[in-house]
Amino acid sequence: MSTDYRQAIQDKGTSALLSMLDEVESGRQLAAWPPGRAFEHIILRAFDIEGAEVTWPYSVPLEGVLIEQIDGAVHLDNLHCLIEAKDRDETQGVEPVAKLRNQIMRRPASTIGLVFTTSQYSIPAKMLTRMMNPLSILLWEYQELRQAVEEKTMCRSLKTKFKYAVERRMPDYNVRKELR
Repeated sequence: MSTDYRQAIQDKGTSALLSMLDEVESGRQLAAWPPGRAFEHIILRAFDIEGAEVTWPYSVPLEGVLIEQIDGAVHLDNLHCLIEAKDRDETQGVEPVAKLRNQIMRRPASTIGLVFTTSQYSIPAKMLTRMMNPLSILLWEYQELRQAVEEKTMCRSLKTKFKYAVERRMPDYNVRKELR
């Protein structure tokens, strides 16, 4: 089924992605897309447009039992990222961060996580990402995602966020400051 969603978004350009993002952010249900599915595909397609290697949503079985569902992965230069996309109207709590951290802990040490939301992160979620050792998750809020899609700077934004995480321990650095 995820192949159908991939095919449905594969031909979409930046303006179509922006329209879809606006609909998702407003809380409207996109026709033919289950809740949350469009948001994760928009993110992946934005990276794909810019030439990053993308792995579309997939499941991880262990001895025939489903143990993980991953919203996608992005590989850019030496950055290898698992994606967690949360399409919600409420402020994001710690659950998506904790879930992704557990998934990352089962991967090579160089793996990082990217959590995207259509809302904002709670103070506890930001504190959890700042206190992680090692710091392995970067937070993206809707407005910075939207601007990066619009300006086709997803890859540059990822590198900037990673740079600030390395240099200043800021996993929630807002790249909109850099993109202006």
